[in-house]
Amino acid sequence: MGNLILDTLYTHITCADSVYYFSLEYKTGIMTKDFVVLFPPEHDRIEYFDKGLYLVTDYHYYGFIDKTGNPVTPVKYYGPPGEFQDGLLMVLQINSNEGNKWGFIDSTGKEVIELKYQSLKPFQNGLAIAEIANKYGFIDKKGKVVIDCKYDYLQPFVNGLAKISRNNKYGMINTKGEEVIPCEYTILEEFSEGLAAVSKANTGGPHIGYINTKNELVIPFMYDNAWPFEKGRAKVQKGDKQVYINHRGVEIPTTHK
Repeated sequence: MGNLILDTLYTHITCADSVYYFSLEYKTGIMTKDFVVLFPPEHDRIEYFDKGLYLVTDYHYYGFIDKTGNPVTPVKYYGPPGEFQDGLLMVLQINSNEGNKWGFIDSTGKEVIELKYQSLKPFQNGLAIAEIANKYGFIDKKGKVVIDCKYDYLQPFVNGLAKISRNNKYGMINTKGEEVIPCEYTILEEFSEGLAAVSKANTGGPHIGYINTKNELVIPFMYDNAWPFEKGRAKVQKGDKQVYINHRGVEIPTTHK
């Protein structure tokens, strides 16, 4: 009807999630459709996040409050938050003296995995890659180190094997941390159909072959380039010539379908 129903106090009002988000003196709050303030304007930004938590942001830092406005965590985590996976959220705290510290919190705000890691990767199959002192290993969801942080490079497990690096050479470990493929290769691709392309040299003529999961050389080092196996064959290159080979290294005629 054109009647003023809310004083013109606010620099911004947006309707979302059946509530009003409003800005007052550069701070954001939330009120109901009846203009009852749910969260006073105390933070730069506020929005619903997940699992009953509201995300509050001040400058580049964020924390969480519950639906009653009570703090769940301090506003101390840096950067944009990710998302909860299996009930855990990866968070980062920056300390000018100690550097980046990564850990995980649960939906209650509890730091279930201590913020002490230089870097972390999301959990896959119950394990996460963690970095301490510039070395990588695996932790479980309780924060227990299940594979020591001693590798220069580490990839997630694929079919029970994880690629590792030490002294610029690559190998693989199993889920027990055993080095089933020693760190002796300059090139080590993922296994496909039980074989992986490898090399012990960088250049200098044909230097790529294939090993099996027992680290046995099945196809000699005789190619300049090699691709994964798919449907029983792999493309390889020697000089300018590219052909397909089978699991025994025998060339497959081009007429083969």
